Amino acid sequence: MKKPALDNELCREFFNYELPTTTTEVTNAITINEIFKRLNSTGKKLAKQDLRQAGVVSKFSDLVRKTAAEIRGDFTPRDCIDIFDMPKISISNRGLGYGIDVKEMFWVKHDIITEIEIRRSKDEEALAKLTFINEIFA
Repeated sequence: MKKPALDNELCREFFNYELPTTTTEVTNAITINEIFKRLNSTGKKLAKQDLRQAGVVSKFSDLVRKTAAEIRGDFTPRDCIDIFDMPKISISNRGLGYGIDVKEMFWVKHDIITEIEIRRSKDEEALAKLTFINEIFA
C-alpha cells in the first residue's frame, strides 16, 4: 500500500484479535448440520434460506444458488475464488465504489424484493419455491 488505510495500532489490534472457532471429530452430515444450526440459532440470526442451504449438497441446491447468483450478477464459474476478486462480486453498500449495486439487481430494480431482503437471501428462497413448483407441475 502506498498510503495506509488504517493506523498501525488498529492494524495490530485487528491482527491480534482471537477468532473463536469450534472443532469437532464428527463426520456425520446430519450431526454436523444440527451442530451448525444450534451454533447459529443465537446472536445475529441467519436468514431462513441460509439455514436451509447450510450443508446441503444437491443438484437442486446448486441450481438455486447458481441461478440466484446469475440473476444478482455475482456468478462465478468456480465455487472457489481468490480473495482479491471478492470486491468484484460483492453486493456493494452505498458509496463504496466497487462491487454490484444492489439497486440495479433485477429483483430490486423491479420492486419484487427489497435491498434488505436480498441480503437475507430472499431471492434464493423465491427461486427455490419457483423451481419446486415448476417441478411439481412439469
